[in-house]
Amino acid sequence: CLASVSLVLGCVMPVLRQAAGRGCWEILSSFGAEGKIQLEESLVPLQGHIFEEPVVIVVDKLSGFEDIPHGCVGVVIRAGGDQPDLLSHIAVRARNERVLLIACHDEKVSNELRNSKYAKLSPHAGSEDVNMKLSG
Repeated sequence: CLASVSLVLGCVMPVLRQAAGRGCWEILSSFGAEGKIQLEESLVPLQGHIFEEPVVIVVDKLSGFEDIPHGCVGVVIRAGGDQPDLLSHIAVRARNERVLLIACHDEKVSNELRNSKYAKLSPHAGSEDVNMKLSG
């Protein structure tokens, strides 16, 4: 039953966000991030990993219990992915470690991120909008 509700909400949320004027971003930790993009299903395989250069990780899902790998400057949850709430372990850690943590609710924008090699992401203060510069 909960899986069905989750699927319905996944389809309805983009429409509700648009009707409310919320845009496609949900910001859980509002720090800027610039780095190489790495695609992952989740952060679980990266627990304890150390990146030598700044990395923005685009994930399909987060449970909320993961830690942020050292060297990761941002985590983006793709459209349709499972995401934690504002008070989850990873959201609190992201804010404490000054790491960007955002969810994207637009499949087109998610695909642009997934098809790029480098990203500079800057949340706008006081809003749920993110300036996104991609390359590669």
